[in-house]
Amino acid sequence: MRRATYLRARPTGKDLQWAGVGHDVIMAAVAAGNPLAQKAKIDLKDLAPLFFVGMSEKTYPGAHEWLIHACREASFTPRILQDADREPAVISFVAAGLGVALLPEQIKRLPHEGVIFLPLRPPLTAESWAVWKGNNGSGCLKQYLQIVKELC
Repeated sequence: MRRATYLRARPTGKDLQWAGVGHDVIMAAVAAGNPLAQKAKIDLKDLAPLFFVGMSEKTYPGAHEWLIHACREASFTPRILQDADREPAVISFVAAGLGVALLPEQIKRLPHEGVIFLPLRPPLTAESWAVWKGNNGSGCLKQYLQIVKELC
C-alpha cells in the first residue's frame, strides 16, 4: 500500500512541534458527468490526462508537493488548473468540471452534488498531522491531541 502525506508535508520549523494523528484513505473526486464516474474503482494514472483542482498552499502547506509526489508515483505529473482554500470549494470546482481532485474519504460526508468519489487502485493513504507552537505547554492542547488521536 502506498503511503504519502496528505495536504501537508511533514511539518518543519524550529519553533514547531507535531504529532501524527492518523491515516486517511484518499479518493478521487470527479464530476458526475465524467466517464470515469461510471467505474467502481480507478487507477490514479486514469486521471493523468485531466486537470486537477488542488488545495491552496496558504491553507494547506505541502499540498502541491504531496499531489505531485503521489502522481509521479503513478508515472505522471498533475496539471493543476485551480487551487481552493477549503474542501467545499474543491467540491464545487470539481462539480463545475474544472478538474478532478484527490481528497480524504471522509470529505464525501460533505454535500457533494454533481461529484462522485471513487476509490483508487491500489489504495492511496496519507498521514494527518497536528502542528502547534513548541512553547505551548497548555493542558488543553495535550487533551486535544489525545482526543484527536483516539478519534483518528
